Amino acid sequence: MDFYGIRLLAGTTLTAQADSLAVLINETAAQRLDMADPVGKKVGQWTVVGVVRDFHVSAPTVPVEPTIFFGSRDRGPVDLGQDILVRFDESDTDRLKHFIDSLAQSEEPGVFLKITTVREAYEEYLRSERTLQRLLTVVAVACVLITLIGVFAHVSLVCEQRRKEIAIRKVNGATATGIFRSFLKEYFALLVVACIIAFPLGSVAMQSWVERYVERMTWPWWLYAAILVGLALFVVLCIGRSVWRAARENPAEVIKSE
Repeated sequence: MDFYGIRLLAGTTLTAQADSLAVLINETAAQRLDMADPVGKKVGQWTVVGVVRDFHVSAPTVPVEPTIFFGSRDRGPVDLGQDILVRFDESDTDRLKHFIDSLAQSEEPGVFLKITTVREAYEEYLRSERTLQRLLTVVAVACVLITLIGVFAHVSLVCEQRRKEIAIRKVNGATATGIFRSFLKEYFALLVVACIIAFPLGSVAMQSWVERYVERMTWPWWLYAAILVGLALFVVLCIGRSVWRAARENPAEVIKSE
């Protein structure tokens, strides 16, 4: 338990038990056995003395299986074909592999040892997930760029179509700041309505997608706030650029040209 960092949730460890029929079970096993308080209860001839937290022994995308832990037994000297697990500083991975290979060749010339780190094993498990992540990243970046281009084009087009309105407002004494604020209020209202519609729909779609994963993250509130703030800043820049350019034009020339 110390080697793997397995967390004890209830009861005691096997090393604290003299009974050879003592076992530990994980959370999933307790749920499958319908035991609210499994410590002290029997599972066949075995007595449950503790419950440990669930942990993965395979890919993290695979549900944790019910597991029973028995006391260690002396298996004698290590034979070829067995797995040996060691803990080490990951910065010394290459040195460790070289040392183990040299040691094996000196003890058993010609022997083949496959050395795999936990990180490498998990990367193998997650290869398909990494590929999907890269694909989704490309799609997301493309969608964001298309969205920003659409917002910029729409704001620029509307401001261009309303040049005469801006010119008339200037003739009647409106300032560039006032015109900018009126446009800003209009587009901020549209932005808020769009977020009210998009955020719940997006959350439902993402939730239905991530439910197939065993380990899931929660959606932090600041993520939605960051999206809203980012879009608001982009809208401000688009409106500021278009309105400022239109407000600097000579109202008489704009009215005559249209």
